[in-house]
Amino acid sequence: MMAYAFRPRRRSSVSHAGWFVILPLLMLGFSALSQAQTSISQNPLTVKITSPAPGATVAGSIAVHANATPRSIRIRGVQFMLDGANLGVLDDVPPYWIVWDSRSVTDGPHTLTAVAVGLTDVNATSSPVAITVTNGPGPDTTPPTVSIVSPGTGSTVSGTVAVSASATDDTGVAGVQFLLDGSPLGDEVTAAPYTVAWDTSLSAVGARTLAARARDAAGNTTTSLGVPVTVTVATAPPPPVRFEESGTTLAPASEWSTIGSAGAGATLSGGLAVFTATAGAGATLTFNGTSVTWLGLPCEICGIARVTLDGVVQATPDTYAPARPATSTVVFSARNLSAGNHTLVVEAEGDQNPASGGAYVLVDAFDVAGGSGGGTTSSQTRFEENSAEVTYGGTWYSMDRADASGGSLVESLDSAGSATLAFDGTGVTFIGYKAPILGILSVTLDDVYQASIDTYALDYEGQAPIFSVTGLPAGPHRLMIRPTGTYNPDSCCAYIVVDAFDVDSGG
Repeated sequence: MMAYAFRPRRRSSVSHAGWFVILPLLMLGFSALSQAQTSISQNPLTVKITSPAPGATVAGSIAVHANATPRSIRIRGVQFMLDGANLGVLDDVPPYWIVWDSRSVTDGPHTLTAVAVGLTDVNATSSPVAITVTNGPGPDTTPPTVSIVSPGTGSTVSGTVAVSASATDDTGVAGVQFLLDGSPLGDEVTAAPYTVAWDTSLSAVGARTLAARARDAAGNTTTSLGVPVTVTVATAPPPPVRFEESGTTLAPASEWSTIGSAGAGATLSGGLAVFTATAGAGATLTFNGTSVTWLGLPCEICGIARVTLDGVVQATPDTYAPARPATSTVVFSARNLSAGNHTLVVEAEGDQNPASGGAYVLVDAFDVAGGSGGGTTSSQTRFEENSAEVTYGGTWYSMDRADASGGSLVESLDSAGSATLAFDGTGVTFIGYKAPILGILSVTLDDVYQASIDTYALDYEGQAPIFSVTGLPAGPHRLMIRPTGTYNPDSCCAYIVVDAFDVDSGG
């Protein structure tokens, strides 16, 4: 029979007496653990963000605070989070808070949360706190861009030159300072178009350099590349050519009246001007040149005009003034026109400033410069009623009047009478008179009847254009004015008046 050998069992190193010591300690540990588990179940770990408040608007650097409870439960710390991502590192020292620079994120809505991390794998997450970041744009560090547009590189300049620049910036250009050889040229231009007038006669003849320095509101600046130019001695331009109001085509002519310096209460160019208050009545000047200036007379009964150049409305100047100037003045100017023929029209709008007592528009003269010598500008000559070119038939009476062209006129009610102008030209305007006591006249040109015109009017209108014709073949013509012996029922008499004639020579 096989025999089994039995291995003796190893005795424990703890004596019977030791168990009496260890066993109570183990029982105490089990009790403490049980109490801790009971505490956790009865007082769960929570965390709450206390600052900033929900819905807060924040900017710059702010403090984010959180409270973790209960304090009887030990935790490792609090991890703050922004939009679900860790915000900084775990804060393991109460009170729990961090400093957050909100400029590290874009402006707009964001969400803050806090996570309390326990020592025994017990974590807690706070309710989210919605905030809005509004830091606005950062500092402007982008400089403007700028370049000289005119004159071009290598240009030869003289007289007064327009120096222009193009400038842009991401937030807006505050100003452009032009530079001549590095020194300021005029004042800084603070609004587009960026242009300054350079009087080259004040600069030494020879090579010069133009540049422009642009500035934005933040103080960033940029200086353009230099543009070399050469200054030469300017040839004095010829003086402008003056065209009197008689050089215009009035339409309708019957709506325009003539006035002298005495009647206007101001010194007029050539002593005469024309005026109207009728909406749409126009004075047209066709000229050859690169600039044109309209001379008119602002006054207390003057209104709003419309100025058209080559079919495009240029301005609607208000010619009202509380007091009249001593002489006629510039109402409108156009410069830097292309060389060649142009057409300027001055019209009455029939409207007025509320402070004005009327809507009259007065045309005195025009100055034209830069003409080439050709063109289509008409040259007119005035013939008074007592000129040798005017012959009379029948009975006529002479009368001196301050508002008459040349200071005098003639009148007649002789139906067999006539006043005939023999002229050489391409157009003619008959200057007469309108009044409550005047009648109807007839007009014949080169023995061909043209019109019967009623010169009755409620108010006296001296130097009134009664009849006008243009576009005649160059050469001699005869214009005859005759009383018809008839008159408007509102008038008392059949008198007609002859004051003067304007002849267009076609030159």
